[in-house]
Amino acid sequence: MAASRRRQSGFTLVEVLVAFAILAFTLATAYGVFSDSVRAVASGERHGVALALAESRLAEIDAMPADEPWDSEGDFNDTFHWRVETRPLPDSSAGGDAALEPVLVSVTVTWDRGAPVTLDTIRLRRR
Repeated sequence: MAASRRRQSGFTLVEVLVAFAILAFTLATAYGVFSDSVRAVASGERHGVALALAESRLAEIDAMPADEPWDSEGDFNDTFHWRVETRPLPDSSAGGDAALEPVLVSVTVTWDRGAPVTLDTIRLRRR
């Protein structure tokens, strides 16, 4: 009777458990990589928007009359906060136009959970 028994094909319970453990580990790792990449893309997108907003504020300053105050701040879309600060620089031009002074213009854009973006430039302003 032992010789007449046919060998049954299939998986044992241990083999199925090992396969499920490998699958669970692989899926958990893939989920971690996927969620990290989604966070990185969202952070990069916000950084790009903040940079574009800072460049836009600098362009607005270029369009403003040189005798208006440039220091200001505000919010954009309830997500980003921007601030424009100016600081006079020492006049390094000897014999230049005395009616203009060099000014350091800093535009800083901040948002929650992100490093601030700051753009600095030098502009001439009427004294």
